[in-house]
Amino acid sequence: EDLEPKPTDAKSKNTVVKDLKKKMGFDHPLFKKIVSGQSVESAESEYLSAILGRPAFQDLPSAVSDSVRVDLAQELSRRIMQAEKEGAETAETEADFHRMIADAIKAFDDMTVLVAERVKQQKIGGAA
Repeated sequence: EDLEPKPTDAKSKNTVVKDLKKKMGFDHPLFKKIVSGQSVESAESEYLSAILGRPAFQDLPSAVSDSVRVDLAQELSRRIMQAEKEGAETAETEADFHRMIADAIKAFDDMTVLVAERVKQQKIGGAA
């Protein structure tokens, strides 16, 4: 008796694929730029600029801001190069390789949240 139209299989599959891509980090802007062929260096630079535009990183002395940028840039590059190296050595499929890069980016994002919290706490502590 269920005569209601059901979502098309293609539509529900697209939703599942989108959710999976998001969960795995394949929809991350930095990941998309890297796998699309954009220079990793320029993609990283744009991404770091966006991170440093977050409120926690605002109003820092320029020496501190420069130091944070350098440290984050080195860490991001290290993580992506490590993921690419491990992926080249161990990934059995292109999807495995991409997952390793996406995981590295997600781990970096998690780390930047902690760094932002620490910077924010130091700003609060320094202002008191």
